[in-house]
Amino acid sequence: MKRPVTFIVLVIVCFAVAVRWRNQQANRLFVELQKHGLLTSKYSDVYPQVMQTVAENCGFGNHWQINSPPRDDYLHLFVVAPGDAPGSFSPDLSKMTATASYVGHNSLICNRDFVTRFIRDNALIRFPDDKNRRDAEWALLFWIIGHEVGHALLKHKPADFAENNFTNLAPVTSFEQEQEIAADSFVAGLLKRDPQHKLACEDFLLDLVNLQIRSRTSKIPAGALIYYDYANQTEVEYFQQGSHPGFLYRGVRLLLQLSANPEDSVLNTELLKLARLMKPAGPNH
Repeated sequence: MKRPVTFIVLVIVCFAVAVRWRNQQANRLFVELQKHGLLTSKYSDVYPQVMQTVAENCGFGNHWQINSPPRDDYLHLFVVAPGDAPGSFSPDLSKMTATASYVGHNSLICNRDFVTRFIRDNALIRFPDDKNRRDAEWALLFWIIGHEVGHALLKHKPADFAENNFTNLAPVTSFEQEQEIAADSFVAGLLKRDPQHKLACEDFLLDLVNLQIRSRTSKIPAGALIYYDYANQTEVEYFQQGSHPGFLYRGVRLLLQLSANPEDSVLNTELLKLARLMKPAGPNH
């Protein structure tokens, strides 16, 4: 009888050591971000709203926090603003805080200014009022935070939200691409269980896809739902790698997953038409 008891005790001890090591790593990151003045308190109330929603849907409940010292079994979000930092920091830290990333140990980083720039540069605010700004910010943050939490719960290695790991709609060609696609699929799964927020994110993604199409085609897009002139059968290029993010590919893929049900059959059909006309951009892009 002693052997089973000894084994159970050993497992408990190993688990406790692993948890302690994980929290030490998260705490080192927090200290490093704090030391360099990267953490910011100047973020909108949309951030805690999204964190609460994602945490509840992922089994964390109220065990989440923003810009606080790490705690056992909590989900940690570090909101950073590198542009406001008083000094310089290492290239690794600069890369880690450039956009949004899962850095291991239930810890996520989100660059506040990346969120603002993404919405502004993609013209994702339909009308210049506070409600539309907040709706766009909420949808993008749900995508970002849900994606990074997906990495954590799927036991992926640390990764960022940037688009330099994506391939085309054909089968993926690397383990890293599989992980990125799986993390986006995790977001789709969250939204399918949350009809109210699913609709808001679909509107956001439709706007993003339509604007990405407009930037890649020489003719003025026209159509329903997906504003594209299918009659001309023009191929739509999207960025496969490099410095330009391929959000067209990701937006179409997420929308295909979200619309895979009878009530969204019209949207799904239009997306499938578009997907058949998409191809990776050439090496000069």
